[in-house]
Amino acid sequence: MKVNTILVKEKEKTFKLVDRYTELTIISDLRGLKLVEHELVARGRDHENCREKLLQGELEKIRIDQLFHSSFSTGTFWSWIKSFFWTSEAGTSAVVSGVAGIGKTTMVQKIVYEWARGEIYPDFHFVFIFKCRDLNSLKCEINLKHLILDEYPHLRNVVGELWKHPDRLLFIFDGLDEFSGRIDFADNQRFTEPRHMCTNPEFWCEVSDILHGLIQKKLLKGCSVLVTSRPTALHLLEKAQVSVWAELLGFVGEEKKEYFQNCFESKNVGAAVYKYVEENKLLFTLCYNPSYCWILGLSLGPFFTQKKMKRKPIPKTVTQLFSYFIYNILKHHCIDVENTHNVMLKLGEMAFNGICHKKIVFNNEDLIKYGLKPSQFLSGFLMELVEKESSEHSVVYTFLHLTIQEFLAALAQFLSHNPNLNRYLNVDEIEDGRFEIFHRFLAGLSSPQAAHPLEEFVQKLNHQTTCSVIDWVKVKVEAKIRDTDTVAGKRKLLNTFHYLFESQNHGLARQTLGSMKSLTFGASSARKALRLTPIDCVVLSHTIGLCDTIKKLDLRNCYIQDEGLRRLVPELHKCQELWLLGNNLGDSGMKALSEALRNRECKIEKLRLQDNGLTDDCTKDLASALSTNHSLTELYLDNNKLGDLGVKRLSGALRKLECKIQKLDLGDNSLTNDSIEELASVLRTNSSLKGLNLDYNKLGDSGVKLLSTALSNSKCKIERLWLSNNSLTAKCTQDLASALSKSSSLTELYLNCNNLGDSGVEQLSEALRNRACKIEKLWLESNGLTGNGIKSLASALSTNRSLTELHLDCNKLKDSGIKQLSDALRKPECKLERLWLRDNRLTDDCTEDLVSALSTNHSLTELYLDNNNLGDSGMKRLSGALRKQECKLQKLELGHNNLTAKCTEDLASALSKNCSLTELHLHNNKLADSGVKRLFVALRDSGKIQQLWLQSNSLSDDCTNDLISFLRANSSLKILSLESNFFTDQSVQALCEVIETNRTNLKEIL
Repeated sequence: MKVNTILVKEKEKTFKLVDRYTELTIISDLRGLKLVEHELVARGRDHENCREKLLQGELEKIRIDQLFHSSFSTGTFWSWIKSFFWTSEAGTSAVVSGVAGIGKTTMVQKIVYEWARGEIYPDFHFVFIFKCRDLNSLKCEINLKHLILDEYPHLRNVVGELWKHPDRLLFIFDGLDEFSGRIDFADNQRFTEPRHMCTNPEFWCEVSDILHGLIQKKLLKGCSVLVTSRPTALHLLEKAQVSVWAELLGFVGEEKKEYFQNCFESKNVGAAVYKYVEENKLLFTLCYNPSYCWILGLSLGPFFTQKKMKRKPIPKTVTQLFSYFIYNILKHHCIDVENTHNVMLKLGEMAFNGICHKKIVFNNEDLIKYGLKPSQFLSGFLMELVEKESSEHSVVYTFLHLTIQEFLAALAQFLSHNPNLNRYLNVDEIEDGRFEIFHRFLAGLSSPQAAHPLEEFVQKLNHQTTCSVIDWVKVKVEAKIRDTDTVAGKRKLLNTFHYLFESQNHGLARQTLGSMKSLTFGASSARKALRLTPIDCVVLSHTIGLCDTIKKLDLRNCYIQDEGLRRLVPELHKCQELWLLGNNLGDSGMKALSEALRNRECKIEKLRLQDNGLTDDCTKDLASALSTNHSLTELYLDNNKLGDLGVKRLSGALRKLECKIQKLDLGDNSLTNDSIEELASVLRTNSSLKGLNLDYNKLGDSGVKLLSTALSNSKCKIERLWLSNNSLTAKCTQDLASALSKSSSLTELYLNCNNLGDSGVEQLSEALRNRACKIEKLWLESNGLTGNGIKSLASALSTNRSLTELHLDCNKLKDSGIKQLSDALRKPECKLERLWLRDNRLTDDCTEDLVSALSTNHSLTELYLDNNNLGDSGMKRLSGALRKQECKLQKLELGHNNLTAKCTEDLASALSKNCSLTELHLHNNKLADSGVKRLFVALRDSGKIQQLWLQSNSLSDDCTNDLISFLRANSSLKILSLESNFFTDQSVQALCEVIETNRTNLKEIL
């Protein structure tokens, strides 16, 4: 192999490929056929996660001699069936994806090298390599025969024989992302237009048609095809007949170390460079990519060949790294140029123009435009590429790496005496991210540590530019720090933190971060959260370290994984609230986090770790941390796999006096009654624990009996207990009722989704009648209750003065059950404030009793009646109650109740007189335009209604004017839901204009 060198005087250096080649990791999977960000930003995204999956056997590693092995074909039944036909008859199409610089072309060279030596793929007699970039120069029609002969003219006399044995042919197309032809396999025109249907090697057509025919097995059926591409072009292949999808991960584990050892003649220097990179969290995250390893080696190598006394500060940031990379190029090449400063300025201007226009390949005309000419000096920055050997004007140029192009573009702004900074600084508003790294380098070059090495060869970097960039960074941070509602806003804020990190200006960071109390990059769903890479986590850790006022860090669903968490751990102890749910931290991540919890200065009070793939393996470390931590009061571990063994270990820590946990969430952790004895022991000894969530486990009746014994203990201070979905029956309720009668602390009990039945509720009702019972909230949703079992509960409500919330959704109470509840609601002793009766098979027959109760009850403020069948007659009766002053309802839900416009006259009359109702839910009914018009008139002058839910009511443009009139007149409405109706765009626009032009309090229109 021959390579251009930049650190020695000879133009080329020759070595054997096998002497320098380090095996790259290829996986038999493709992590999403989607557009990927700049590889420095993305870091190959889930690289370390894939490493873990490889170790666990979840992903299969492919050697280069296995790419055309049928066992790696796409793992579907249809692919299995097709393999019987394609493996021998139709050949194999393989696609290998990888980011820039990951080693795709080197992999291709290694395949050809080993094939030529007879070590792999002996069934292939001919291997034809085509660089897709070279194919762009073919503007006219051509056939496969001439395409081969242009590259391999020595085959002229035998090319006709090749077609007879297509199974002996392998075609390699390297760099599909650089191909400019139309190659979209989702385009059905190719199957209908004869000029595109290339099925014969001598058929004249566009180059893209030849590629299409080979990959789709329409041309030379039986041949094999290998395509390499960056992820950005993979969407073109989604509909292609590809047998093997693979991704080039680059270096994994020891492969990184091996590369650095091969990179230097001295093994000691290679080991020293690797050790430094491994200890530098930011630089180490770049090492999966061979091109970055190369840059790291060239930049850092000189530091470890100098004597210690003469060593300069070693780079810590990406800007400093590239600054020393350029420094080493200049050190060995600037002797060939008269004015290094001017040439670097022109080169940077060309680089910036390329970024603006997403251009990475330049020709001689571009060089002339910027006053440049090919030279030994330029070869340190640009690679010459010959598109076609027979052409005289086929030489093009590309920067050694896209990131080098971006660095030089940024450097040019500091070399210019009169830079147009507004032009360069305002381009950050472009949403495709092309300027992200450019701006990071701008911020980084404002740092003396990054600028100083370059000033040895160019004039001192423009001080005015430095000041302007610092001011710009300050403005950006202050503007973006509160704009985190959208993913775009979160991304922009993160970028500003990258600017601060690259600038290494601690004074600027402290000034701009000011009194920042919370940071939010997460969200309740992964779609709305910002995925963070390990590099992002290094930067975030740096930011938190410089902010003394931080209290809450929200990284929900940011997918930081254990590698990202390790980068954050040094500063996490400063936060009081830490939201890390949905990050796939695993046990190794939990072990790292335990270090932060053990920190003597730890301030963490609330820690959310739901849905992180935790098992009992991590609980030793967590228990150790809990035994010494004095700050943590709330710990959320639901939706993991701790199991009984894990909870037993945690129980040991919870019994310690040092442990201050007040709320512990262990829902959905595969717990059984086997671990409950340990937890019961905790309840009897731990006086700080107030809330315990055990939802969605398998405790069973025996487990709850053990808990009940602990609840009866006077030392137990539990106030809230969650036992929903635990396979409970009436067998456990006698013990539970006994505990409720004795516990002086328990106020909330959640028993949803069990099978207590009528007999079980009768037992609990006995406890509710006991004056010692302090229960305020009782959840009995989905427990198989009927009207028979509700009798005892109604009796308890008649005397119980503590119960304020009762959840009875999804049972079978029917009208008879509601009549009994209504009797209890009429009693002055009943203090119920919120009552849930959704989905209980209710009809209008029960509303007369319900109206009677609402007309006399002064405590009930919320009533939930969704998913029943009250109908218009039932609604008319309820309207009668709403008209009365005695009715104190503030929230009423009547969705899915078969209501029509017929009931709205009575409802409108009630709303015009009611002074308490603030929320009205009428969704999924059939009110229609005529019905809501009456409601809008009634609510026009109402000063109370704040939320109105009318989705799915067959509304159309016919009611728009009435709705607009209502919105203009009503000043109290904050939320209006109109989803799933039939409004046209014209009506929607009219509504938006009203909201914008009128100063209403409306916050959401759905």
